[in-house]
Amino acid sequence: RLALNPIIDTQFQFSAGDDPFSIALSYNYETSTEEGSSGTLFALYPHLQSFTQSDVTTTGSYSTPRGSMTLQQGSILSAEIPAMGILPMLPVSLTAGERDQLRTLILSDSEITNPKAYLDRFRDTYWSGKALLKTMQSAQLAKYIGEDALANKLVTAVTDTLDDWFYASGQTGDRHFSYNPVWDTVQGYPDSFGSASQLNDHHFHYGYFIHAAALAGLFDPGWAQSQQTMVDLLINDVAGWNLSDASLPELRNFSAMAGHAWASGHGAFGRGNNQESSSESMNFYTGLTLWGSITERSEMAQLGQTLYSLEAQAIQQYWFDHEATTYPDGFDVESVGMIWGDGAAHATWFSAEPEHIKGINFLPFTGGSLYLSEMARDPSAFFEEVDLLTGGRIDQWGALMLQYQALVDPHGALIREDELIGQLEEGQSEAGVYSWIHTLTKLGRPT
Repeated sequence: RLALNPIIDTQFQFSAGDDPFSIALSYNYETSTEEGSSGTLFALYPHLQSFTQSDVTTTGSYSTPRGSMTLQQGSILSAEIPAMGILPMLPVSLTAGERDQLRTLILSDSEITNPKAYLDRFRDTYWSGKALLKTMQSAQLAKYIGEDALANKLVTAVTDTLDDWFYASGQTGDRHFSYNPVWDTVQGYPDSFGSASQLNDHHFHYGYFIHAAALAGLFDPGWAQSQQTMVDLLINDVAGWNLSDASLPELRNFSAMAGHAWASGHGAFGRGNNQESSSESMNFYTGLTLWGSITERSEMAQLGQTLYSLEAQAIQQYWFDHEATTYPDGFDVESVGMIWGDGAAHATWFSAEPEHIKGINFLPFTGGSLYLSEMARDPSAFFEEVDLLTGGRIDQWGALMLQYQALVDPHGALIREDELIGQLEEGQSEAGVYSWIHTLTKLGRPT
């Protein structure tokens, strides 16, 4: 008889849990009750199964692209998940000699010492945003070694570039954002990877801007206040919540039940929608949480922490198969590059290289990356797989592999430092990688 109860509305709500280290979630199904009964059937995703609290009736289970899902009967699902924390940066812990080496790396890097020229190289939303966050991380390190003038120079270069993006001049090639009333979205121009033409990857691209803006706001609160409206607009385009008007949708591309965002704007592939770089999705939530915190808006910070903590559970299950219950027999990999509506793929959109397939779910490394230490089922097996797939010779994105290894095996990363630290991804600096590795050898593996 439940089939006679059409669902007429759904609601997703979140709040702080019963203790300061949890988040309470509720999923409500409103159904028509013309037949005298209420409720419906819904399938419980694996990433929520161990956290559910609802008194619902179980009616069986079936196999899905996300593993075995249990059917539940009722109208509400409640869950309480761990609240995972983030940091504005990894707290640096170096010896005097390591601090001197960090200073040398910073002062010999022209991208750090001449930030305006570096940032002016990038004209589109993805690569410019990535360079902005990288530059703000360099500012944090410059501040750490006592190079305050350089730190201020870096922050100014970032805020000037953000100001350029946030004000439209009308000139050809001008970097700017524009509201599209037909599609109810904010589009950045020049765009890349279909972010304007197809609405792809807005959380990836805008996450770099928001995160960089939050870090800049820690240095210059007055600037953050002056640009709060524009940063909020980028946030609301991706993850608007309790919006006062209909110009943007709520949680545009985040599926609260699936536990993660989707990346394609149209989502019209034969395999459904997809998401490749889960770590760039987490970078968006990191920036959102920090921006809510520095602008003293607890609801915004709570939204960021909720999306961050929920997607971390999904990443652990569906990108890394942490419990060995998601991937089917014969699909023998330690992690995947992307997931689709109908399953997962050990692949990327741009490369078949193993380092890219693995590393695309690591970048960018920030104070919001500590969740990665708990994703893999067996970190040693992960690295054995990488060595097998690369023939024992990592020759691309080696510095990303180093930063990940430092989270799960700090001293192992130290052994491979000289071999791999020069293989930088565009969002990394050698100074940042060096500081990350040597700090984690002191602090140990995050838990």
